[in-house]
Amino acid sequence: MIPQPPLLKPRAARPLRHGTRTRDAASDHGGAAGVNGVKRLRRAATRKRQRVEARKLADVRIRFHEKDKAARTRRSLWLLAAMPLLLVMLVLQANEPPAPPEPGQVFLFEDIPPAPEPPARPDPSPPPPAPPVEKPEEAPPPQFGLQEEQLSEAGGLEVATGNTLMTEADSMVKEPVAALPAEPEIMNQAPRILKGRPPEYPLRALERGLEATVVVIISIDTLGRVSRVDIEQSGGVLFDGEVVRAVKRLVFQPPVRNGQRMEARFRQPYEFRIQ
Repeated sequence: MIPQPPLLKPRAARPLRHGTRTRDAASDHGGAAGVNGVKRLRRAATRKRQRVEARKLADVRIRFHEKDKAARTRRSLWLLAAMPLLLVMLVLQANEPPAPPEPGQVFLFEDIPPAPEPPARPDPSPPPPAPPVEKPEEAPPPQFGLQEEQLSEAGGLEVATGNTLMTEADSMVKEPVAALPAEPEIMNQAPRILKGRPPEYPLRALERGLEATVVVIISIDTLGRVSRVDIEQSGGVLFDGEVVRAVKRLVFQPPVRNGQRMEARFRQPYEFRIQ
């Protein structure tokens, strides 16, 4: 016969401790109960920590107030202790006799000056009239020209008689006034521009679509600078102003004659057309 293995006896179940659950019991309630328990434990720990911190803060406040109260008490005691000393010092200073004067010291008392007398009131009576001033006799004015008593009845020459408007005779002959220099003649061709730019199209006129032609007569000096600008043909306020401003900034090459630079005048037209 083949030998048979011994039969195994079932183990007895362990008794459950108080407050413990088996795996099957916990699985019956599900995982929600465990999560809620953890949340309750966390809230309880948070409340406990807050109570501890509040108790510590209250202790700190109590100690601070106690220290402040003790400091105020010490200051009050110091003031009470110092009051008698202050009173004694004030009494000693009040009873101290004045210092005797130094020997040989002489006190001088100056006389007080009397009060100034009030000013005298002016006399209301009017002042006496001033004596008349004698005017010196004026010398007769000098006579210029022929008088009637100096003429004779004979003769056929007629001349004006009587005094003139002169008061004194001329001591020297005055030089004749120099004649004003004549303006230079207008050139047929404008000189070359050395510096500057021509006038630009006015922005307001360009927006309105205006066109014009302005003709000016430009006068330049011996250095080529513009000395005068005359408008011969106007194109309107906008165009005239722009042309005058631009021309005054130009510098031209002055004409040369016999090796010397000369002033010049020339006519210059400016056309403003919208392309």
